[in-house]
Amino acid sequence: MGRLIAIDFYKIFRTKFFYIIGLVLAALCVLSSVSFVQAALKNYDMVGMTGGTAEFSKAAWRMVFLNFGNMDICLVILATLFLCSEFSFGTMKNIATKGYTREGIYLSKFFVSLSCMAIYLGLTVIVSLVTSLFAGATRLPDFYSFPSNIVVPFLFSLLFFSVYISIALMISSLIRKSGSSLAIYVVCTMVVSIVPGLLSNFIHSTFGKTIDLQKYLYSGCFSEITQYGYGFLNTSLPSENIARYLCVGLCFLALTLGVGIYYFRERDI
Repeated sequence: MGRLIAIDFYKIFRTKFFYIIGLVLAALCVLSSVSFVQAALKNYDMVGMTGGTAEFSKAAWRMVFLNFGNMDICLVILATLFLCSEFSFGTMKNIATKGYTREGIYLSKFFVSLSCMAIYLGLTVIVSLVTSLFAGATRLPDFYSFPSNIVVPFLFSLLFFSVYISIALMISSLIRKSGSSLAIYVVCTMVVSIVPGLLSNFIHSTFGKTIDLQKYLYSGCFSEITQYGYGFLNTSLPSENIARYLCVGLCFLALTLGVGIYYFRERDI
């Protein structure tokens, strides 16, 4: 397994898409960070003289969480291209004939994709903070103060980023074509965003009960965490939501990994 992971690291660092995705992500972070700081500076000039500067405290990490919103699609594209390229170039069959198990091959792709996630996370944080320095954020009081309550939402972000990677690998293992896999992912994302709302409305109109089904999907939980991260820092993450985030994230991660490994093992390469 260790040898297989080392081979996959060598492969992905030789690909062009790994660096292109990183550059696109960095560019998005620069644009978003400049916009965030400029808006904060404008607001500070308006309210700074009145002493209402509490909203700027720890705002750098709100900005970082805002930029985390660009990562899910980047990770999906990375994982899809990574797995599908093995089928396109015919290298997957060569790996399978060298005695590696199907489960090991699949999990190796997953672990290497997680490592790329860590690299992109570090890139997002560094680019966001450095860009804010050049954009003039040092004028804002306590802008870079570190919030103690950032750890829990950050860890949940890692969990749901892992879910997005697992979903991408599952779809790619079924379709095996990068373009088709990404198209199906987009369709599935649209379905996930629309169907729960329709079902919730149906339940409300038929039975008179209000149930927000979106809260029990990975996308809904991740959206809540991102929104909390963007507007947090004065309060901790609500404790009643933590168990739901954990259950939803782990269930979707286990389900998508299980389905992906099963079909990858059963189908011919």
